[in-house]
Amino acid sequence: MSGRGTYKGISAGFSTGALNALEPGAVFGTDLAAHISLTQTKYGAKSESHSAAIGELRASLLAATHANGTASSPHPEDKYTQATSFAAVVNGTLPLVIQVHSADAIAALLRVKSEVESLSPTHSKLRMIIHGGAETHLVAPALAAADVPVVLAPLLAYQQSWDQRRALTGAPLTNGTAVDALLAAGVLVGIGPNEAWEARDLPLMAGVALANGQGALNYAEALKLVGGNLYEMLGLKHGAEIEGAGNEEFVVFEGSPLDIDGRVRAVRNAAGKVDLWV
Repeated sequence: MSGRGTYKGISAGFSTGALNALEPGAVFGTDLAAHISLTQTKYGAKSESHSAAIGELRASLLAATHANGTASSPHPEDKYTQATSFAAVVNGTLPLVIQVHSADAIAALLRVKSEVESLSPTHSKLRMIIHGGAETHLVAPALAAADVPVVLAPLLAYQQSWDQRRALTGAPLTNGTAVDALLAAGVLVGIGPNEAWEARDLPLMAGVALANGQGALNYAEALKLVGGNLYEMLGLKHGAEIEGAGNEEFVVFEGSPLDIDGRVRAVRNAAGKVDLWV
């Protein structure tokens, strides 16, 4: 998600411990969410600005809303088209994850969400999720009112682009960060990686949020920032309750997974294999 160029598509859920996609529980979700990017250097050839990109998204969603009210179900051969994906988005069965940092762009997206929902013939709620979210602290109350969750990626933004220029970098420069403002406003929050290699550090980032939260989070709530909250955003069940996941998976730590001295001692994967480190 952090490479150059634009991306647009459907995400899947898979076990990183599986040897291949045919193992039991290796792929626990084939159609988890529709994704688009609105961050700098990620615009498509037809979308050279935030306004153009959001306008294109608005047109696609409104077209899908109209099609939902007038057309029959798509033919099987159309299952993987953008039109079919957006039809599932506007009827509320598929979340729409938008990678965006700018508060102004997020405000525009919230207006699009409201408009699409108001025109829905089935009165469905559009399940929008903000991914990135460096400036979400500026629109935290609006996000809470619209029931739009946020995946902060990264947890601590460092104003690396123009879209992130108003990010809260934390002490000593700012009093708190985006996660503090979002939690205070009642927004459902998760933490994600900005780059793929950062996934291994996500528990430590949850520990940072816990340590700096001044009591806003307890230990279980901090763990949910990198686990249960993400499942909730996508409408998934947890762990072994996921359909097709097979055996229960778990990780055993010596110490806390939220602390830098925590150590993984055992892992059980979906196939039931247990690896131990002593």
